[in-house]
Amino acid sequence: NNRIDFVLNNKRIIIDSDNYFTLKCPENMSDFTTEEILELSSLLNNCACYTKEEEINEIIYIAKKNNNDSERFIKLLPHTLKKLATKKNRVIYEKKLKEIYALKADFPKQFEKIKKKIIEVENQANIRFST
Repeated sequence: NNRIDFVLNNKRIIIDSDNYFTLKCPENMSDFTTEEILELSSLLNNCACYTKEEEINEIIYIAKKNNNDSERFIKLLPHTLKKLATKKNRVIYEKKLKEIYALKADFPKQFEKIKKKIIEVENQANIRFST
């Protein structure tokens, strides 16, 4: 668990996060005006992953950085990769698929737990790409 701690309009905001990947609502949200909430939302929006490619990059980065949490984050990869498996994103999908398979070298045990799902995503992607 990591914390984001800052001041906005002279009010302290503490946001708990899961390795900065997901954020929890600050406990003192009721202390903020609508304008302050919108400003906070705008600030945090700049930190969001806007594409599945960015999301996969972030998941891989967190898994490599935090060995204790690597399995939990690696388990997120099949679902996210599946969302990327479209004709429009084929080149990016194939690049990310290779990066995910490369995780096997550093995380063999964790990779084995997602291997079956990754193969299922590959099979679905191949069907999408061929139709």
